Amino acid sequence: MSTNVKLIFLKILIAFSVVVALPAICPAKDYVITFVKETHKAETAGGAETAPRIYHTWAVKTEFGNKLLVLTGSDSVHRAWLREFTKDFDLFLAKVPEKDTGAFELNTVVEIDVKNLHPIDNSFLEDTDKKKKK
Repeated sequence: MSTNVKLIFLKILIAFSVVVALPAICPAKDYVITFVKETHKAETAGGAETAPRIYHTWAVKTEFGNKLLVLTGSDSVHRAWLREFTKDFDLFLAKVPEKDTGAFELNTVVEIDVKNLHPIDNSFLEDTDKKKKK
């Protein structure tokens, strides 16, 4: 085969592998949510040696209506970090696994891993809006 044919074949092979592999690499959908209110409670059932059970929910607004997010997962560092961000930011990105997107869009109460929530700096969006108006 000539070099040009090999190059074309290689490009087709790469394009095909990207189309096939990309959904497997990124099996999540992103939703912008507006934080409204938080409920957080830690309970210890068996004494000091038992890890506390965390009850943590967020009331949020989404493009699909108001939702109650039940934050799951045991990453207490990320959870504390998020709680700090809620003091200054109200926009967050919720990364919802593809298998759960239907439930997120239709249900009012949705469980989500705490590591799938990420703050969005509102000033970034405001700067973008200002540039568009000029």
